[in-house]
Amino acid sequence: MTEIQNAESNPTTLTEFKRTQHDITTTTVDLDLLDNEYQTISITTNTTFTTSNRASGRTKTIRIINDSTVHTLTFPGWGFVGTKPIDIDISKRAILTITAFGTDDSDIISAYAVQA
Repeated sequence: MTEIQNAESNPTTLTEFKRTQHDITTTTVDLDLLDNEYQTISITTNTTFTTSNRASGRTKTIRIINDSTVHTLTFPGWGFVGTKPIDIDISKRAILTITAFGTDDSDIISAYAVQA
């Protein structure tokens, strides 16, 4: 059975996927790795990221939307593929993906990209 056939025979799969995105506007963002895999975060101030419910194989992708001010981004002890971001520029959007390979923040590998 193909992925499409599986999704067609189980329509709740597509419905659940649509519900995984939500907005958060706050200074500290806890990325719960048991919660929705996709989030949208609107940043209006300097932001600190934390994680909870870390376990090997859990992942999360976050779309970050910044307002009209440069804001500092602070992360726990995650490893980054490429350069670890320290801020997000005015009116930019970014994607942050984290993947846990264990139960500590140091077991998380992250990738970050910001629009040009």
